This record gives sequence, structure tokens and C-alpha cells, in this order.
Amino acid sequence: MPIEEVGMMSNGAMLSAIGLLMDIVGAVLIFFFGIAPKYSKEVGLALNLKDDNPIKVDNNKGYARNKALSNTGILLLLAGFILQLFGNDWVRSLYCS
Repeated sequence: MPIEEVGMMSNGAMLSAIGLLMDIVGAVLIFFFGIAPKYSKEVGLALNLKDDNPIKVDNNKGYARNKALSNTGILLLLAGFILQLFGNDWVRSLYCS
């Protein structure tokens, strides 16, 4: 019985659907948290504060969280595109024959 008659998705369609969901989540993360800048995390903090000052500690934690979520968004986008690529029938016919 063909897969389409049963209502199930083929492996390629499933890979493409999962890749698309990963792309959407990655794009939302990048939209909210931006792409982490390459410059130092203390550039925006123009005060001469000691390392144990609560303002500086909060700034460092926020920077680390934003950088981690930004990098996660980029990785999700890349992984989603790769899954969509391998979900494509033409690509699978080239490498999986």
C-alpha cells in the first residue's frame, strides 16, 4: 500500500518538515536575540566597575545568555537547511542510490 494512501509522510517529507520547524525556531531566536557581536562584552559598559559589582555581573550574565541563544539559533538554521536538503528527492537520489 503506497504511503500517500495511508496518510503517512515519506522519510523525505518528514526530514523537510523537521528542517522547516528547526529553521523557524532558529529564525525566531535570531530575531529576538540578534547575532552576537564579535567585539568584547564590556564595550557597552563604559563605567569603571569592580568585577564583583552587581551591574557588571548582570551585564556579563545577560551577554552570555544572548550569545548562547544567538548561536543556538544559527545552529538550528544550519541544521534545518541541511535536513531540508537531504529531504529533497533529487539530493537523496544522488547520494542514497
